[in-house]
Amino acid sequence: MTGFAFATADVLIEIDDSGRITWAGGALQSIFRKSASELVGQELSGEMTPAAAGQFDVMMRRLRQGGRVRDADLALEALNDHPRSAICVAMHRPAAIASGHYYLSVALSKRPAAIATVGLPHDNLTGLLELSGFVDLAKASVQRAQENGLSLNLTLIEMVQREQLETMLGRDRTADLLHEMGGELRHYSIGHETASVIGDGKFGIAHLDPDNISGLKSSVARLCEAYDIDDKMLKLDTRTIEFGSAVLSGDDISNILTFVWDKFRDEGIHQVEGISAIAYLKQIADRRHGTTRSVYQSRREHVGALVAQ
Repeated sequence: MTGFAFATADVLIEIDDSGRITWAGGALQSIFRKSASELVGQELSGEMTPAAAGQFDVMMRRLRQGGRVRDADLALEALNDHPRSAICVAMHRPAAIASGHYYLSVALSKRPAAIATVGLPHDNLTGLLELSGFVDLAKASVQRAQENGLSLNLTLIEMVQREQLETMLGRDRTADLLHEMGGELRHYSIGHETASVIGDGKFGIAHLDPDNISGLKSSVARLCEAYDIDDKMLKLDTRTIEFGSAVLSGDDISNILTFVWDKFRDEGIHQVEGISAIAYLKQIADRRHGTTRSVYQSRREHVGALVAQ
């Protein structure tokens, strides 16, 4: 059984219900740059970046409800100022084992490395990036996906505002719900970090798998059930912009992101279309052409009026 597990993993780890490592084996030095004796007894989340540690908490919570976690990328914190590669983790908690231990198979991630978010501003309540940092991060994510032949999706999410949530749940439980929701949004985003608060009740995530939004909606439904509210009360609505395989310049990506963010933030999700990035680029070009033509026409009319005098 152990040999079969190592056929698809570089490292096997066992942790207890608190997340503390109780056993570790495999290529530990290659991945963690630590020996088994250095890892056993330590919390696994302590090896991760703060964002990855938060995501790991979400994974643990899911496993307590039964089931598995597959192919979750988690970024490791630098060790002695030396960066460590991201890891790809699969987790399992056998229901038949009364001890409540969790079993992880760990391999180096083969996906494009996550863009670092250290130093970028984060929202205190949800733990998500603030919009000012997210725009640059989303642009870098689009470019990195293009370089690796991948298609990135950008999904905007709108739900009831915080004041309405507090009417339903009270201030403290609303804060708890939004904190957990931030963890769910990060879970479905690239590197578990490319998710942002765009406004009150407005969020955005960059993700590779188009099916992620179905998974997110299911997770939100389970979260609402835990808080004894109907998920329909959140009035969750989404729009996804597909960047596809087209190679866009940095300026094109910036223009698309800025156009979409501004429209979403100022006008709401019902004024945003779930179309391709190329279609948005055409809208932007048409709008600029129309503005230029309008200015030119106004100048002609002004000059004509002056000549008539």
